[in-house]
Amino acid sequence: MGNPRNKQRKPKRRKRKAQSTAEGRTAKRQKSAENISTSTTQTPSRPSQDPLAQSSSNTDESPISTSASKLEKAMQDHEKKTESDQEEIGFVLFDCSILQSVFGTLCCPECKSESLKFEEVREQKKGFCVFFLLRCGNCPWQNNFTSSNRAMNSRMWEVNGRAVLAFRNIGVRYEKITDFSKTMNMQKPMTRNNYDKLIDSVHAAYMKEAEKSMKNAVEEVKEKTDSCDFVTSFDGTWQKPGHASLNGVVTAIANNSGKAIDFEVKSKKCKACETRKHLDKNSNEYRDWYTVHQHECCNNHTGSSGAMEVAGIKDMYARSEEKYGVRYTVYVGDGDSSSYSTIANAKPYGPDIDIVKKECVGHVQKRLGTRLRKLKVSLGKKKLKDGKGIAGKGRLTNKLIDKMQNYYGLAIRQNPQDLNGMQNDIKAGLYHIASSESKPQHDMCPEGKDSWCGWQQDKANDTHTYKHKNSLPEAIVDEVQPIYDDLSKEALLSRCLDCYTQNANEALNHLIWARCSKKSYQGKKVVELCTASAVTYFNDGASSVFSVLERLGIRPGSNFNAGVGIADRRRVCLAEKFSTDKVKKQRKKLRAIKKGLWDKDKEKEGNVYEAGGH
Repeated sequence: MGNPRNKQRKPKRRKRKAQSTAEGRTAKRQKSAENISTSTTQTPSRPSQDPLAQSSSNTDESPISTSASKLEKAMQDHEKKTESDQEEIGFVLFDCSILQSVFGTLCCPECKSESLKFEEVREQKKGFCVFFLLRCGNCPWQNNFTSSNRAMNSRMWEVNGRAVLAFRNIGVRYEKITDFSKTMNMQKPMTRNNYDKLIDSVHAAYMKEAEKSMKNAVEEVKEKTDSCDFVTSFDGTWQKPGHASLNGVVTAIANNSGKAIDFEVKSKKCKACETRKHLDKNSNEYRDWYTVHQHECCNNHTGSSGAMEVAGIKDMYARSEEKYGVRYTVYVGDGDSSSYSTIANAKPYGPDIDIVKKECVGHVQKRLGTRLRKLKVSLGKKKLKDGKGIAGKGRLTNKLIDKMQNYYGLAIRQNPQDLNGMQNDIKAGLYHIASSESKPQHDMCPEGKDSWCGWQQDKANDTHTYKHKNSLPEAIVDEVQPIYDDLSKEALLSRCLDCYTQNANEALNHLIWARCSKKSYQGKKVVELCTASAVTYFNDGASSVFSVLERLGIRPGSNFNAGVGIADRRRVCLAEKFSTDKVKKQRKKLRAIKKGLWDKDKEKEGNVYEAGGH
């Protein structure tokens, strides 16, 4: 049975424990809220750019992330817009049977009898907007009302505009909206024809807002640099992989601000043209139709899908001076020589203005891995000078290729504006991997106790703890040496001295295709809408939808404003967290572990380079 006292004490202990846990959670939430609210106003210093540097004394200070710098002004403007908002209920989902039971308990305002009937007028339904009729069973009194108001200065029902905008921003097509309605036991949504009309309205609003956002981004860079010559990164992305896509998007991002300043959508298909392809193009009927249609035709590209990137970049260069009054004099690309050479030869700013090419460090780093894998395939089972093949255990494995590629990229990133340092570290990485106990080749590795090379650390400390593992055979070094020599040339590395990347373009591409599914074909207008939506969110955060709703004649509302504020603050808070040294090292470690490059022994010694992180 036990002691009765213990039975009385246990609930008290559990209660105290639960109380302390709840207090701890409350304190943690309060602390998190304080961090989020102050993240946009603090301006701490940036961390060290050295990927191998240990946590410095300023670890308590949070770095300024790109998201924080981009959204600071947008969040302040949004707070000013929402200061005068009144609290309102907004839209809710409810079961009509519950509403029917509520009205059944009310009295008729005319005859005062409890005989009110609540009905849904299905014949007058407009998409998600439902018409209701409240009538009395004993007298002629009745009242008609709807579940939504119309947008201001428009025939659009507010609930339909909000629904299409919301579903399109999360990448949901019309067919999936019908699935949503069916699962929710709702009537069918708007017809496909009305849906297309709503898409036209949302498309027009987003395109205007995107143009405004990109123009503001250009003015920001001009004010910051006091120059009209921009460093701009360009990148193309396709709806379908393998350059067999009917749609492609080209984006331009200013390096100084990290914001999108222009985009171009290319398409090789127009459904309206396909429906009339049976007509004689010389007939009067076709000519009359095409005269009206040519201004809105979706087919704006002929040729291969791969050429969409070049065509889009040419269009953006051609309109940069007229549209913004700027010139894209520094071109940051992914190594596609055809795009740059086409722009450079076109001389868009006249014969006296040259376009300077800069490489994306990430894409240059991948070249080494790509060429080493091709070398491995081309040699196959061919015997090298040591009588063995290039592949196999202790030879050129995929794991070793990843390690060599990482060393190559690190050598570039750690030597900005130092061409000789880049070339030296690239060779040092190869010879370090090729070193063995009988033949150490660490002369080019940095010297001293703080060197990333364990052999040089032993030399400085007068110890003998470093052991060579899985050394690259000399026969394979002779095969890969020409590749290293080619990728160490001054012509290539001189374009990497500024360590520019296209990471911002890749992030924007991800936002575009999150809104526009790659699994099924989408028309040019939808792709353009999704791109404009991604650009406004990328530049100005979730608060950009506020202006889009206003352009549609819809008041955003207090619930919307609160949700937008939370979303933007959370984005900034997470960006600040992910940009700290601690989280960066953890992310690099996980990436190295996934690739099989992490060495636990080197991790204990604090040698991040040898452990595989960079």
